[in-house]
Amino acid sequence: MTEKTPGDAGARPGDGQHRLFFALLPDAVVRASVANAAALLKARFDVTGRWIAPAEYHVTLRFLGEDSRLNQLLVERASAAAASVRMDAFDLVFDRASSFHGAKPPWVLRCPEPAEPLHRLWRLLDSALAAEGVRAESELNFVPHITVLRHADKQLQECPIDPIVWPVRGFALMHSQPGKPRRYVELGRWPISAIG
Repeated sequence: MTEKTPGDAGARPGDGQHRLFFALLPDAVVRASVANAAALLKARFDVTGRWIAPAEYHVTLRFLGEDSRLNQLLVERASAAAASVRMDAFDLVFDRASSFHGAKPPWVLRCPEPAEPLHRLWRLLDSALAAEGVRAESELNFVPHITVLRHADKQLQECPIDPIVWPVRGFALMHSQPGKPRRYVELGRWPISAIG
């Protein structure tokens, strides 16, 4: 089965566009672990492309679209949806690297499937957005990943990495601003904690 590159708010055409997306953001420990995994891949494989700066590491939950300006009404509705999401905190484990298909495939870190708590968060957020009248980009298959290399000149066959444990305790609404390089601005963050 051919796996298409899923929505990635940092890898879209139209550099003049403002993009909104929900994401998981790593803490300093996870960010350092991801950077180490990326450095090992860079040392092991002869590949060209754009290695992602550690400050840009994230897991995209939902891409909300792009526009020539920041849509404040969309920000307000998306924020209201996020505030209504309730679920228990959980941990993700990323234990492999691979690439998606395409002429210039992104290299990514992946977690074992199914990552049920993350998929549950994705579904809850999707329902909350729908209740607020926000139409998120349609994705039939949510593929959790951390992009570490963009525009690679070759595919990466799946290979193991030292497991990275990511404690998921919240998620954020991000604004990807136009420019070179793009700048990510956090517009809001919502905790995930024990229910009740």
